[in-house]
Amino acid sequence: MTLNPGECALASGSGALTVECGSLEVFGAVLTAGSRLGIHPGKRFPMYAPDSRTRVEIAGKLAIMTVVGDPLPKSWRSLPDLFLTKTTPRVVMVGPTDSGKTALTTYLVNVSLRASGRVGIVDGDPGQCDIGPPTCISGAVAKSSLVDLRDLVPTIMEFVGVTSPSLRPELCVKAVSSVTRALLSAGLDFLFLNTDGWVREGGLEQKRRVLEAVKPDVVVTLGLNEDLNWPVPNDARLVAAEVPKMVLVRNQQARYRTRLMNLLHYLRRHKLLVLDPSVIRNPGGCWPGSILALLKNGRVKSLGVVDSVRATSGLQAYCGTEDFDEVVRGSASMPEALEHLRERSRHQITR
Repeated sequence: MTLNPGECALASGSGALTVECGSLEVFGAVLTAGSRLGIHPGKRFPMYAPDSRTRVEIAGKLAIMTVVGDPLPKSWRSLPDLFLTKTTPRVVMVGPTDSGKTALTTYLVNVSLRASGRVGIVDGDPGQCDIGPPTCISGAVAKSSLVDLRDLVPTIMEFVGVTSPSLRPELCVKAVSSVTRALLSAGLDFLFLNTDGWVREGGLEQKRRVLEAVKPDVVVTLGLNEDLNWPVPNDARLVAAEVPKMVLVRNQQARYRTRLMNLLHYLRRHKLLVLDPSVIRNPGGCWPGSILALLKNGRVKSLGVVDSVRATSGLQAYCGTEDFDEVVRGSASMPEALEHLRERSRHQITR
């Protein structure tokens, strides 16, 4: 595929792209000849050729749509001016599902990395998460440009046990605050918080409490037309940004599929273990498919998925690590994940 100057290819699906000649901009990251971009399901990636004729090799099952012009709204390009000169600014994205919050976060991270080598990102969505697994609020530090937050390795995770913040709103606020403090203690130059998409029926009130806990310098809203009338804390700047046309709108089934794939990816190195009852903090209410947090010295190390609960053999679970001293049961359950893990184990046995 060849892109002329000023053209943009919107790619979605599963596959990879390699720049053969020229250069591309993807969410503010510049890809030159030889660069490879992996495309994962659930998102649309804008590959923009701003000023050079660019040839790209395509592999995999990808849907490509070519458009003319900058895929990022003008309002996005001006946002960095609000915080780049501040000392350790905190920038929060707020908006409904599929409004471009993750894309904007990725772009702002890349712009900030040009000025600093230490940028922190808090993933405040326990359902449609990018950095950590479902049921967790996660944080990571980016040290080089990136096009997909899912490529980051979480440095800290707080288990909330749900995939919808509406089920445990205060716990999610507490977890976001805890992850934010932990990242800031690492000596960052910039910090970005990508919130979840719950903005209706109490969602905006919960976001207000998140802002009170995080104390941002800039709050960017996307897709919120109503007057928020928020008492923005810490004299933060409240700015409205456009929802980009490139956003891939997903239905509930597609969002669940993305959540399932994220959990399975996180547990790709699993082991079936019998759990010692003495290390389970809240054993009641477990059933096959229940999601568990595996902790070591009070910190989340990984997750597990319950395989069986038997009076004779106890609780068995597929665990992402063996290095834990405490198990916490969450409210979320993903039976489909359990079926995939069992199938993986059967394949490993027959090999």
